[in-house]
Amino acid sequence: MKTFVRLLFVAFSAGTGYADRPPLVLTAPSRTPDDRAAFTLQAWPGDYLIRSATNLTGTWQTECEVPVDRSGSCYAAVPRAGRTSLFLRAQGRTPSDGAGCLAQFVTLGDAFSADVRCSGAEPQTFEWLWSDGTVSSDRPVAAITFGSATERTQGLRIEPATAIESINLGFDAADGGESTPLEHRPALQVAAVRFPYPLTRLRWWASSYNPITNTLDFSGFTRLEAIECYLCSPLRQVVVTNLPAIKRVCFEDCDLRELDLSGNPSLGDVRGALNAFTSIVTGRGTGPAVWHWCTRDNPQLTQCFQDAQTNFFSLREYYIWNDNQSGVLAPVSKVLSDLQAFNNRFTSADLSGKPDLWNINLSNNALTNLVLTGSTAIINLDAHGNRLPPDVLDTLLAALNASSPNLQTVDLSQNAGCPSATGIAYADSLAARGVRVQIDRPDNNDGRLEVSGGASAITFVTDSQHPHMEIRAEAAVATNIVWHWGDGTVSVGARLAQHDFRSAALHTNYVEVLPSGSVSYFGAQQGWTRQGIRAVLGCAQVPNLRFLYLYQESVTDLSVAGCSQLVQLHLADNPVSVSVCDQWFLDLDAAVPGPVAAADFYYPASQRSAASDAAWASLVNKGYSMHPF
Repeated sequence: MKTFVRLLFVAFSAGTGYADRPPLVLTAPSRTPDDRAAFTLQAWPGDYLIRSATNLTGTWQTECEVPVDRSGSCYAAVPRAGRTSLFLRAQGRTPSDGAGCLAQFVTLGDAFSADVRCSGAEPQTFEWLWSDGTVSSDRPVAAITFGSATERTQGLRIEPATAIESINLGFDAADGGESTPLEHRPALQVAAVRFPYPLTRLRWWASSYNPITNTLDFSGFTRLEAIECYLCSPLRQVVVTNLPAIKRVCFEDCDLRELDLSGNPSLGDVRGALNAFTSIVTGRGTGPAVWHWCTRDNPQLTQCFQDAQTNFFSLREYYIWNDNQSGVLAPVSKVLSDLQAFNNRFTSADLSGKPDLWNINLSNNALTNLVLTGSTAIINLDAHGNRLPPDVLDTLLAALNASSPNLQTVDLSQNAGCPSATGIAYADSLAARGVRVQIDRPDNNDGRLEVSGGASAITFVTDSQHPHMEIRAEAAVATNIVWHWGDGTVSVGARLAQHDFRSAALHTNYVEVLPSGSVSYFGAQQGWTRQGIRAVLGCAQVPNLRFLYLYQESVTDLSVAGCSQLVQLHLADNPVSVSVCDQWFLDLDAAVPGPVAAADFYYPASQRSAASDAAWASLVNKGYSMHPF
């Protein structure tokens, strides 16, 4: 049997005239245990066809295609298939492979026309290596027409590479890109971009509206200032860490599965709305320069920005609506001017001491408190659809009347009550000076519009369009069950109730039952989940409640304190905090004397801590079967 032969063979499909081309080296193949021929290819980054023959004068056949990345080498293997001698060679798949290109562009259209600009002295070489084998030195704009649309690879060769300053594959200054100094150009149907090595002098990159599917890797681009990738819808991954000069990144309406912005101390403008990531990494110097942060409409986020943005001292424009944020909102920046954080689940907001703050939209959250002390430049305030009680509404209206001379609009409607007579007087004072004021008044909402129920009611907060609810009240006359929906609608006598709000929004509702002691079951209709139930209040006001069905809801606020008859708790798969979950066990143990029968407690396992261990054990001893999920 012949041994494998070492073969060094240089073969390019085009571009063979470059004397300074790095060598393409194919190591001698070695036999693997599974009877394959393994080899290492060292070459300029690109895609290569590995071809084989049994003798140098015979027919060469393609074995496989291998990519060479920035490392300059790759390891692969081909089947030996009983061949006693085997010669291998590598050939660039496209004219730009192995030709010393500083970038490759995979295009899909029937034409291509990129704008590439250089700075300083004239480059020694400026060439586009087109997929059809022709070469163009036109700049800054080079164009070619192919006559048909299909996938092709174009290469760009510039020497020295440090001459390049900008690459523009599509740009229209969308989403705040007016400061990026590039010409407006249409998108070029670029599906992939590859950089064989970092472009250390590139300052501006634009590829907006292009269907890029590969990873855009900007690592080592130390002078890059702006990345424009607006509406690159298929783009799933970017590498943008450790870029000391980066000031702006725009990835709005892409499909990013992760976003790491750490190590970017100059970063000021962040645009990342409508993506797929669950968190955004900052830190390692990123944060103090950020003045604009827009990550709106990312409801899949699991990250709490309040915890992650402790050094965002320059933040002026903060756009985080529909970002699944909850808890306390208290931005550290003293220069905040525009805050839009509606359609979240914040429970309180401290916006005090922000003299430049003029626009606030916190509608459709779960706020029970809002502090604006010292923020005197407010022009627009929208906090409707929250749970602000009358005393907080009074305080806000008093402060706005006294300290907001530029106020134009204020909406405090659909909260957990109406302002008192004192608050209404402040509202009337604001209206008299031309401010458009929206509040709920006792004389126009008959106590049913976005308010909590009374002593014989259970209040529940929803955010879905069409919740399906159920109550069981065995001893109650049917007409003594009244559902009060947050939009003012009333349903009478129904144990199974549903309501269409026309659109998804936060609503405070309640169900009133007489006598209240007849109620044994409350929650979503049994078998229904994801009804958008965020909070349930007043369970202790129905003293014989035995069954609470809130499985797979959105509950963050629920107390079972005083529920001495409660034996069926279906509370699993809810986004409650650890402290709230622990309190369920503590309160239930204190309320139920035991022993109990047919008792089950379903709860989110990851949200219970050791703080409730003793109560948990006590409930088990009383007869509860525990079901962590």
